[in-house]
Amino acid sequence: MHGEGPCPEYVTDVESSAVRYPGSPSGRENSAETEQPLPSFAVIGDYGTGNSAAWEVAKMVHAWNPEYVVTTGDNWYHSPDWNTLHNRLCSPWHEWMTEEQCSGYSHRSGEQPLFLPAMGNHEWYSPEPYFHTFRSFPRNGRYYDVRKSPVHFFLLDSDESEYDGTWVGSRQHEWFLQAVALSDEPYKIVVFHHPAVCTVTERINYNMQWAFHELGITAVLNGHMHGYERLLKNGTYYMVNGAGGCCPKGFDGYEIDIHSQVIHGYEKAGNDVYGAQRVLLHKNRIEFQFWSVSGCMVDSLSVPLNHDGLSQAGVKLIDTDSEVRYSDCKSPGRWASVDFDDRFWDISANKLPAKHGRKARITFGPSVGSFFYLKLRVKRVHGLSVWINNMPVWNLNVFQQDSSVYAHACTDHVSEWVETWLDGDVLSSNRTNVLSAQVHNHYHGTYGTLEVELEGFSR
Repeated sequence: MHGEGPCPEYVTDVESSAVRYPGSPSGRENSAETEQPLPSFAVIGDYGTGNSAAWEVAKMVHAWNPEYVVTTGDNWYHSPDWNTLHNRLCSPWHEWMTEEQCSGYSHRSGEQPLFLPAMGNHEWYSPEPYFHTFRSFPRNGRYYDVRKSPVHFFLLDSDESEYDGTWVGSRQHEWFLQAVALSDEPYKIVVFHHPAVCTVTERINYNMQWAFHELGITAVLNGHMHGYERLLKNGTYYMVNGAGGCCPKGFDGYEIDIHSQVIHGYEKAGNDVYGAQRVLLHKNRIEFQFWSVSGCMVDSLSVPLNHDGLSQAGVKLIDTDSEVRYSDCKSPGRWASVDFDDRFWDISANKLPAKHGRKARITFGPSVGSFFYLKLRVKRVHGLSVWINNMPVWNLNVFQQDSSVYAHACTDHVSEWVETWLDGDVLSSNRTNVLSAQVHNHYHGTYGTLEVELEGFSR
């Protein structure tokens, strides 16, 4: 690593930012057009308190205008009477519910159901209101499946009170296997309340550790923990989303364990974070975003179509031997561009101390052939912004409205290796490519290291 020299002076010194990226989608440095997202849906969990935090989450989701809403359970708390039920469920969410479920409110038109709840443990304390509200669902909404092409949802009941059991070989499990086998949708999403995988082992429901990775499941969405985290295990993405308004303890006070469970990567929001997931359906991938009510996109994960078929190793484009050029100086707005002159930047191995505000560039050759997808893996502590060829491709844990180049990360959460999938058309096949990244820590200083890997995959 070179010692830091003096910062060069630039005639034009327009700062980049985690939000107002250098360049815009219209200025991407290849011929691909910017795609428009297809209809979206939202995921909320552990929200049924009727408190101000739950209403803030509802307000944020309403602003997204999702086509439908999915829940990870605990749709209400404390054995509600009918009035309480309506205040906590119907008042904020009637738009996506039916007249049968919430009478006397306005409702959206569209192919029902538009409100897809999973049953949590608190509903079982007084199940009659839940069963009555969702009486038109199979098994009164205990477990069922819904097709919303190109997504197929399997909403399960993970509570020990479930009449048909939760263990492998139970009636519910056998129903699930048959339902998945009949599905031809490219995205298969499983939803239930108690986490099957979680960094807090005491909150795991081991009965629900079904062989999702063998069934081509795109993602497993859970609640119960009143926070957010994303995990990767055996090629399956698990997201714990219980940050909808109840008890902002998050993961504070629990013993965290990422080793005994063979977890291959995790991303965790900090404590006292309320929020929800916004899920966008693109042409060739599905994108899971987790937003806090304070306006921070804490996490983002894209998963390609039929991703279970991409389990083999791809072509290494950036690996541990790649050279990194970095700078802590102010730079022109197009410092993430391929033609930016970084000869005077310092040089490091691909294990760069993650100093707040630090910029990094990794140059790699023209892509050999055409890659349909790219898998980007990074290891960092707080927040990060990533570009390829001046095109913003990933933004984690940074306030979207913050236009400062030294924007701080929203939370001081921890992470291990995390990954996302990108469209391969961000690469140039006839000239050099550049991956650029900027570190955003929650505090000034250096926390952990930034490491980057990039692989290319054909169809």
